[in-house]
Amino acid sequence: FVNHSFAPTGLWHLGFIFANGPLDAGAELTVDYRHLLAPEQVEEFSDADTGQSIVGYAWHESIASSTARLAALLAAP
Repeated sequence: FVNHSFAPTGLWHLGFIFANGPLDAGAELTVDYRHLLAPEQVEEFSDADTGQSIVGYAWHESIASSTARLAALLAAP
């Protein structure tokens, strides 16, 4: 399983999870659940660190933001 975080260690992009940076052995893998929920769907629990509601992104917002982040990861040395 993969837990939620607004500061995730993994990037969810089109059904795949990419490391959002270097991961130490045994590090918890987290993703931002807003990419997994239907647009405007509210998760039954809040973010553990911030207490904010977890509300699904619009599809175009999810794809645009995850694509930009993946491009930045691939361009990094």
